[in-house]
Amino acid sequence: MFKRENSLERGLMGTLLSLYGDVSRRVLEECFNLGLKMEEELSAFLDSSYISKINKSAGVSWVEVPERVLKVLKVALWVCKRTGGYYDPTVGALTLRRGNRVGCSGLKIEGNRVFLEEGLSLDLGGIGKGFAVSQMYKFLKGKGASKVLINLGGEIICEGKNFKIGVRHPRKGKILLKIKTKRALTSITTSGDYERFEGSFNEHHIFNPRNGRRENYYSSLTLIALGDRITYLDAYATALFNMPPEEALTFCEEEDLGFLATDKLCNLFLKEGFSKYLEGVELLEV
Repeated sequence: MFKRENSLERGLMGTLLSLYGDVSRRVLEECFNLGLKMEEELSAFLDSSYISKINKSAGVSWVEVPERVLKVLKVALWVCKRTGGYYDPTVGALTLRRGNRVGCSGLKIEGNRVFLEEGLSLDLGGIGKGFAVSQMYKFLKGKGASKVLINLGGEIICEGKNFKIGVRHPRKGKILLKIKTKRALTSITTSGDYERFEGSFNEHHIFNPRNGRRENYYSSLTLIALGDRITYLDAYATALFNMPPEEALTFCEEEDLGFLATDKLCNLFLKEGFSKYLEGVELLEV
């Protein structure tokens, strides 16, 4: 699809990073290295990360963190409050099995210091990849890129041409539909029960922080927005996966988001006006 000198694929944050930009190969490598740096800072699975340091200091001491870590934590707190706790960065008690409770009110930020209350555990898996994509996009734009496509495990940002992007069927492993993006800056995210699960699709990796359960309203959920909103969309998708459809659709109206989902029987439904965020949509599988 892209010339080799303008594209790059690497493993990052436990998934695949695909980079395209009308810049040099060297700049793309530098962009990937930025992604590695963010993984080192934000991963709850690396003992040396700032997130791990905060978790280890829970209930004991404040931890100084760099501006980039502060930025993603502040967005995570805001989204937690905006979604009424359907997304919560302190979900580690459920996802990591560390800690014994969940509640973003126990995450405190003062200046460049962070304090986490005892019993809580941070896991930025529901926002970290989107944040990384946003930061990598800004890096490429700063290097003069006018055409960009970044895809990190389904967290996508693109600009400058009409890209064709496939949305996977949650059960058949084929492409459910193809979307053709506008040339304008566009953010796209997809969450699904097929990405990681234990034994069955109902035992997927997305927990509802409000009740500790895995909800099963959807098998897959895609959000689209114009502009660089991918950090927020990543966390919103996690939140909406836990919301009943009526509540999720109301949220999308309020936030001006395109909404596409399949239920557990793989019935497809789109929010009215979904196509306004795109140049076109082609259904391939039902």
